[in-house]
Amino acid sequence: MSSTSKTTSTSSITLRETPSKTRNTTPTKSTTSSPIPLLFTLPTELLDLIYEFTFSDFTVHIGARFCNYGQDRFGYAGWKAVTLHGNPNTGIIATCKQMRAETQRLYYERGVFSFEDAKACDTWLLRSVPPEMYSAIRVLRVPTPWCEDMFEDLEKKRFTYEGSCVARLINDRALYTLREARAEIGQEILGRLSGGVLRAKAVDRMFGVVWTSMPWELGFCMEVSSRA
Repeated sequence: MSSTSKTTSTSSITLRETPSKTRNTTPTKSTTSSPIPLLFTLPTELLDLIYEFTFSDFTVHIGARFCNYGQDRFGYAGWKAVTLHGNPNTGIIATCKQMRAETQRLYYERGVFSFEDAKACDTWLLRSVPPEMYSAIRVLRVPTPWCEDMFEDLEKKRFTYEGSCVARLINDRALYTLREARAEIGQEILGRLSGGVLRAKAVDRMFGVVWTSMPWELGFCMEVSSRA
């Protein structure tokens, strides 16, 4: 009886060891290559048309929020840029590394980036935009503070002396806004942006509302010689 029990015990041990050896020799899924996304198998001409359509005529509204320690992905306290509203089509840029590499520059070239204030603009440039993409940016809009009521009032006073006074005040504030934004951003980043990228809301000679980097050229600005 003792020899039979020993044999049974030995065979049971052998049966338990066999499956583990089999699992160890089976290839894991991580060693298999990922399939190429169907989109990238399209002809280059068609792919370019898709990108052109996706990144045409869109505006991204951006604000800045203060994060306490550990609340943001960098793990430290400070300001971070927050997208308040944007075109959902542009989410294609975040689908994979290859898509980002192919579309990132087009995103910055075609987008109009509108900010709550100069702080949001500075934070976005400093913490959200890759430095190599600075030269691709074409439009940065910084709002002219305390002027929304004036723009509404201007509609009723176009081509009048009082309307000209309102337009002059708006454009002076636009000039001040650009100065403040430039000071906030700093020369190091400004030097890597294209000319005329930073714009404020102002009034042209026909009392139309425009976004411009040179409000002193619109005919109403009092500080003509003091440019931003």
